[in-house]
Amino acid sequence: MGFQENIKAYCENNISYSHYLTRFDSAIIETRNRLKTIPFYFRHFSRHDETHSELIIQYLEMLIGEKCIGYLSVSDQVILVLAAYSHDVGMALEHDQIEELFKSPDYADKLRNSIPAGYKDLDKIVDEMLQFPKSVESFDKPDVLKLYSDVSIVIENFFRKGHADRSAQFISTHADIFGFLGIRGAKLLAKICASHDMSIERIMDFPFEENGFFGDYLHPRFLAGMLCLGDLLDLDTDRFDEAILRASSKMPILSLLHKRKHESIEHYLVKDGIIKIWADCSDDNVYHTLCEWTGWIKDACSFLVINWDEITPDERILPPRLKENKILIGGNDKWVGYADSKIHIDVDKAVKLFEGANLYKGKHTFIRELIQNAIDATLIQLCDDANGLINKKNLATEDILGLINDKRLLLDNYSITGRFYAVDEDSQENIDSEDEKTVIFEIEDHGTGISKSELDSIIGLKGKSSALIEKMAYMPVFFKPAGAFGIGLQSVFQVASKVIFITKTDDEKAKKITMMDPSSTGAVYVEDYKRRMHRGTKVMVYMDPGKFTQTDFGCSDYIYQTTAIHKMILTWLFQHAYNLGKEEAPGFEARRQTEDYFDTKISGFLGDEDNEREVLVRKSILSDMASNYSNDHAITINNGYFEYKYYDLEKNCIFTANFLSDLDEEIKDKTSDKAEKDNSGGISFGRCKDWHNYKYGHNIFYRNVLAQGDFLHDRWEENTKIGRLVDFKINLFSDDADKILNVGRNQISENYHDTMVKLVEHEIAIMFKKMIDYCIDNQSISNRILFLAFVQSNILEYKTDILYEKKKDIIDKMSVNNYYNIEGEEISIPLNKFFDSKLILLKKLSDEESKNLPECVWNEKIIENSERVCTYDISKIKNSDEHIIEHYLVGEYYVEYNSVKYLAYEVIPYRLKGNVKAALRSDFIRYREFLYVILNDIRCVLASKGYEILETPLSGGIIGSHRGNSNNAVEMMLDSNIKEKLSMMLRMHGYVPEANRFIIEIIASEKYKKNIDFIKKYHERMGHDIDESNIKNSYKSFLSGLLLLLEKIDYKEYLQNNLSAFTMDIVRGGWTHSEFDYFSRYHIRRFCKEAMIIEGK
Repeated sequence: MGFQENIKAYCENNISYSHYLTRFDSAIIETRNRLKTIPFYFRHFSRHDETHSELIIQYLEMLIGEKCIGYLSVSDQVILVLAAYSHDVGMALEHDQIEELFKSPDYADKLRNSIPAGYKDLDKIVDEMLQFPKSVESFDKPDVLKLYSDVSIVIENFFRKGHADRSAQFISTHADIFGFLGIRGAKLLAKICASHDMSIERIMDFPFEENGFFGDYLHPRFLAGMLCLGDLLDLDTDRFDEAILRASSKMPILSLLHKRKHESIEHYLVKDGIIKIWADCSDDNVYHTLCEWTGWIKDACSFLVINWDEITPDERILPPRLKENKILIGGNDKWVGYADSKIHIDVDKAVKLFEGANLYKGKHTFIRELIQNAIDATLIQLCDDANGLINKKNLATEDILGLINDKRLLLDNYSITGRFYAVDEDSQENIDSEDEKTVIFEIEDHGTGISKSELDSIIGLKGKSSALIEKMAYMPVFFKPAGAFGIGLQSVFQVASKVIFITKTDDEKAKKITMMDPSSTGAVYVEDYKRRMHRGTKVMVYMDPGKFTQTDFGCSDYIYQTTAIHKMILTWLFQHAYNLGKEEAPGFEARRQTEDYFDTKISGFLGDEDNEREVLVRKSILSDMASNYSNDHAITINNGYFEYKYYDLEKNCIFTANFLSDLDEEIKDKTSDKAEKDNSGGISFGRCKDWHNYKYGHNIFYRNVLAQGDFLHDRWEENTKIGRLVDFKINLFSDDADKILNVGRNQISENYHDTMVKLVEHEIAIMFKKMIDYCIDNQSISNRILFLAFVQSNILEYKTDILYEKKKDIIDKMSVNNYYNIEGEEISIPLNKFFDSKLILLKKLSDEESKNLPECVWNEKIIENSERVCTYDISKIKNSDEHIIEHYLVGEYYVEYNSVKYLAYEVIPYRLKGNVKAALRSDFIRYREFLYVILNDIRCVLASKGYEILETPLSGGIIGSHRGNSNNAVEMMLDSNIKEKLSMMLRMHGYVPEANRFIIEIIASEKYKKNIDFIKKYHERMGHDIDESNIKNSYKSFLSGLLLLLEKIDYKEYLQNNLSAFTMDIVRGGWTHSEFDYFSRYHIRRFCKEAMIIEGK
């Protein structure tokens, strides 16, 4: 027997409940009568009258099984029957409800907000209905029938939403119908009906069990779960009333799809806990609709099975299972296995990736990701094709380049194209009208295509293809795909409602893969693609207007309110694709990507424009590379610039540089008085103009895409290998992206930083050597290029003698100027003697500065008399940044010369091999630096000669603003207790008696151990083989020397007079102008350009 028969039998057999049966039957009759009115306003829906209720009851009886129905309490069966009849009673509308909606002042907003995302036909219908009054006012002939149809559909859509809550309200307010259940029973029925339109997980909000109506028990979770599932099981054919449809207006697309969904059912079985569904859909839209519905059934069954112990009233009742779900399209069952598949995105991972990559502010990132995916697939195909031509498993880069050069591999067959446009999604044709359209961004490649195995990997049915992994393992590093960050689909679904892949491999027929937004259904649909398709993949991204805001478009309120959103999306795509391909500002122009592995072109429509415009064009790097790789480099001289390109197949990179040689060349008369005085004459260089006008911008590219701009600019500028004259870019093709780059692909990762520094220095050194070779081998070389080549040969100690012998006549005429003697006259140094010179820069101190210093400092160093000793005033230096020579500090001290007191900087030209040592600085200068450590928040001091093992690069903070700054330092983090003790003694006495006794306490502190560990790790990172004990011994000696300086009574008066200067808050801008000019030493290269003196070495 069924539910109602059981209830009737129970009440008839229990005379005390006979009246209950009467009220129960009456409630069903009253509810049935109300359900009859549903078609009045829901004409395009499947039948929601009493037949829907009866089928729900029927399917639940079949699902539970006749035997197991007896395990249910009578109270459970009463609620199930009443819920089946009353759960949709909220769709039985009364005219007052319709009138209330359309008379509300904000009804237009209510109607628009009721439209589910992605239902463009409903959106259009609402707009047409709301525009009707304007068409009457404009005397246009109004389409009354169209209005009638629109109003009907709008009412259906608006009142379908919230009908479950209205059903619950109806039950709660009609005690005349449901009062026999009692207040608690009626409330429970109302809540169960309200829950049928919610997620199945919400049934766990109900209690498992409570008292029933007949001395038995109710099981609310079970009842709510059965209603949810039973409602979905009304899936069979003939569920639409054809008579009502003929009397109604044309069905909207959504209703038509649901009708065909029902009609596609060919086999349907619900029996003893088992559900089987076979269907054959007429097209992919019906297929998608049915898959979505059966997906809900599967989700409901899965949840019930997992939680069955906490839901079922009796363990003998079987949990429901969707045993078979076979959905075909046109009789084809090839892709049935994917009907239940969903695309999943790990939310936590996605958020982390998006935040790291700053994708919340860069939705356009998906364009870059799709291009990169296309490149990767094409690279794999290129290597496959190369392997087929020469049958070699371990291909080398040279093998593939040789095939390209011989035209056996034609690059034209591997091009990548993209476009974006607006279409009417139903017709898929470009339309130029004011109606809202769907914007599609597509990218097409001739790569490997997506195989069935790879599709399984993408949607998580299995792991990554072992065959693909093995194939990539044998690919040359230069051609390996870039490595995955996992933000491809995540970035696409930041802007898309769905993505379609039309793809074909060499071994499989073409297929169409549709992936829906994971934030909605996440469904994956696969079907055969019947049209002609080449090998490769076309990706079509359907842009979702709901995922864009006014902030994304960056437009005014007026534009946002008056412009069709599809036009704004087109403009947005145009701007971002354009910015990937072109840039106006010179500083950023160097950063744009102009090349890729393969020719890449994207075109599209801008806003209102009718003509498609080219937006992004990138040229293949492989053509020129294939022609030149055997020579490994190319050198050209153009207008005084040394142009250089090097294909380093060993390091898997392309290094391109422009060695700026716009030197200020002066031709001097050898017979002039000045020339005789300074032993100069001939060709003299001292300044380099306009060297900031970079073409390549010190930019790092990773597989053709900008990874970091202006990489360590100050390092090359101040590291003195004429680095500031080298304008370069380097394109990396080695290692994986996640090893080299940060998650945003916009910076070299911290762990790869030092490796990158070494690589750039290596490539610059190679360039200089090839430049020197070029000068040796070529007769016609400009003076500027030869000058720079000879300077570099001395720095690198590379073929200096050979170059000098080849070009002796010219080099002997060259000199370096832009130096001034004590009388202020410019002097020049012969180039052939320049690298044997020692240069001393003197800064004249004011009377106030010199009087403030301890008397003993003037005896620390003596400069012998010289005709060329000079003084300078920093404020009078002009064009210091244009000086061609960089100078390396090797000494710093105070001197008195000719009764005038100076701060002296002893420098050498460049950091020549053998000269790269810390500067020898006076005791007082070291003492003063140590005071900053003790009395203020300075954590390091500059390195000193003899303690090079302790050096680490300055890396930001108060000293050194850029990582890789050429000034090295010694970390001097001291324990706060030790600093406090030393500080107290200095303030009290002006010195620290027996300061060296603190060495034991310092060595025992945690800060000391951290300093040692930091230095040790730096050497390990740089590949230095240095024993930790040597670091500790050197550090102990270094500390002892500094502590001994604190004992000097000679410095007492100085400290007491200047204590406030050492304890004031350090502000970067203020210190460069302070009395002690603390930072002048750290920026010596900016001050010692024009005021040099020369002293014999």
